[in-house]
Amino acid sequence: MEFEEYISDPRLVSGMRNLGHRRPTEVQSLVYREIADGSDVLIQAPTGSGKPLAYLCPLFARYEEQMGENKVIVLT
Repeated sequence: MEFEEYISDPRLVSGMRNLGHRRPTEVQSLVYREIADGSDVLIQAPTGSGKPLAYLCPLFARYEEQMGENKVIVLT
């Protein structure tokens, strides 16, 4: 799977590539749609699996359309 398959904002895809991320990790591809759809999720995965981007990418992708309305709690 490639980032472009589920991230529609080219700026976000470009930013991911600029940070050196070429493909989403398993956890990122598994939870992207759920988070983007506004579902509550609990992510448990090993250190280094890409959990921060798993929840941040879908939030960034929706940020402009929900300007000022995002309510997120991230517990680590």
